[in-house]
Formats: sequence, structure tokens, C-alpha cells
Amino acid sequence: MGADEIEEYAEAIDMIQSPHKVTITIMCRDLADMDFGGKSDPYAVVYLKGEKDKKWCKLGSTATMPENLDPNFVEEFEINYLFERNQIIRVEIYDEDDPQRLNDDLIGNFDCPLNKLLTSNNQTIKDNLRMKSGKSDIRGRIYIIANSVSESNDIVKMDIVCRILDKKKKDKKGFLCFCRPPEDNPFLVIEKQGPSEGERRHNWVEVFRSEQ
Repeated sequence: MGADEIEEYAEAIDMIQSPHKVTITIMCRDLADMDFGGKSDPYAVVYLKGEKDKKWCKLGSTATMPENLDPNFVEEFEINYLFERNQIIRVEIYDEDDPQRLNDDLIGNFDCPLNKLLTSNNQTIKDNLRMKSGKSDIRGRIYIIANSVSESNDIVKMDIVCRILDKKKKDKKGFLCFCRPPEDNPFLVIEKQGPSEGERRHNWVEVFRSEQ
């Protein structure tokens, strides 16, 4: 093996062994209603289990979505993906009853190998939420969406100006949504494209909302 081949081989091994950063976001549909006389107030908790230590590491949790059975959680969770390593993601969905989150009801959970998610169509997995005990009852549907993190640190600055916005109307075309509520106080929403759902071509997930 020549010097050039050895160098190329070393670079390939380094790429395989080096972590690749990805982010995941969570969506749910048709969640079980855990509250009497109202809808569930769901939030998600995300864990990762590595191949070596076999322990679950908490990556974080989302904000609570009050009375929402179809939440699009906006938080992103960053993971160092290691090629050909058995890394497992666990997502637990709870109904918040306690502001301290100490005695909340578990709606359901879902485990997914990270490499399966990254090799799925559009890097998106859809499945059913179930209880930890493995009961057959379905508690809703969950979507996990992965995105690769660019190594670029470039910053894009945009100045956005609107004129004569119609009241009570929303322009949902594209990734910018301009809103003008009845109280005449416009604000800006930026959304990213999520997985397709049913007959809808796109499902848009809110990632930013300006102050009103």
C-alpha cells in the first residue's frame, strides 16, 4: 500500500470514528386525553443510550404545550452520531399536572435506534406511542425528525419589512408566516418543513416567533 493510499485510508477511518452532529425534533398526533374535562398538556423528554455504558442519558425536555393533542415541539436535541455504534433514542411523552414535573402522567414512550432514523426516508420515523410496560394500547402517534448539523458557522442577517397586512389573515406559503391578529399588533413566525402528513404535502413546524 502506497503512502497516498495509506493517507486516504486513515482519513476514511477518521471520518467513521469521528462523531457526526445531528439534531432531532419531535411531533405527536392524536395523543391520549389524560385530563378529565380537558385536553392533555404534553411535553417530551428525550434520552440517549450509548453502546459502551448501556446507561440512559437525558438530553433534555421540551416546553409544555397546553391542551394540545397534536403538538409540534420546537426544541431541537443535538446528538453526536457515531458510525456503526448502537445508539438508542428514547422519547417519553408526559401530561403535565405538576409545575415541578414530579407527578405527571406518562402518556407513552418510543425507542428508536439512531442509525435507523438517519437511514429512514427523509430521516423521519413515524410510529405509535405505547406504555413502558409494553401494553398493546396505543396512546397516539409520534414523529421523530433528524437533521444534519452543518459545520459552517456563517451567520445570515435578514431585515424584514411588511406593508398593509390584512387583518385576521395568514400567508402560509413558504417558510415565513406573517400574522396580524385582531388587536392590530403584527408578529412574525418562521417555520421549517416537517414530514408530510396524510393528504397534506407539507407539515410546517414553528421554530421562531417574534414578540408582539
